[in-house]
Amino acid sequence: MKNSDNKDAMWHSYVEEGFLEKIRPTDLIAIESGLPDVNEMDFQAAKQVLQNNLTPQGWTRLAARFRKYKQRKLAQSTTITLHKVTLEKLYALKLYLEVDDYETVFDYLLDPEEDLTDALKILFDSRNSK
Repeated sequence: MKNSDNKDAMWHSYVEEGFLEKIRPTDLIAIESGLPDVNEMDFQAAKQVLQNNLTPQGWTRLAARFRKYKQRKLAQSTTITLHKVTLEKLYALKLYLEVDDYETVFDYLLDPEEDLTDALKILFDSRNSK
């Protein structure tokens, strides 16, 4: 698959998932006319139309969001939202395990062969030290 085909496929996926609906009305040059329909266009054609209909800041914001979307899709990664207290517990466990990332912490916690007794003590102690 050519790079442009891949970019077009990502663009169509981005549009189908409704991300263009998140464009702010203030990012449009002519708010009353709305956003032109770019659903069936390839990325380059849509880019040209959108650059002509969005403010420079609006286009920059949309381009950054699309770039981030592509990176996440290609890396097959996602974002999770946690309460600060939960993140602090995971951080304490990360230090205990002496690992560099949270993915390794989750792998440890989800491994059925791991003895989680010490890990649970770390989590409990980090919760009670506040």
